[in-house]
Amino acid sequence: MSLHLGWSDQYDLKSLIPIKKVPLYMRVFLFMSIVYYLPKILYGIAIRKVDHNPFHDGQRHLSGKKIIATSNDIMF
Repeated sequence: MSLHLGWSDQYDLKSLIPIKKVPLYMRVFLFMSIVYYLPKILYGIAIRKVDHNPFHDGQRHLSGKKIIATSNDIMF
């Protein structure tokens, strides 16, 4: 939509997608629900596992050389 507005000569707000206004009680409810979600978010961050990369575990150094092997049973 913004690309369409950028190509036109005039900036027309009516060409944007209309967004309904959120009532006050819903905004207050969402704001107050943050208190209950904050411990869940912090708990999720605390128990998050560290990603494990099997190719680079800190003990080996990657050289960039490709080494392959084949079996004698395969005829190329």
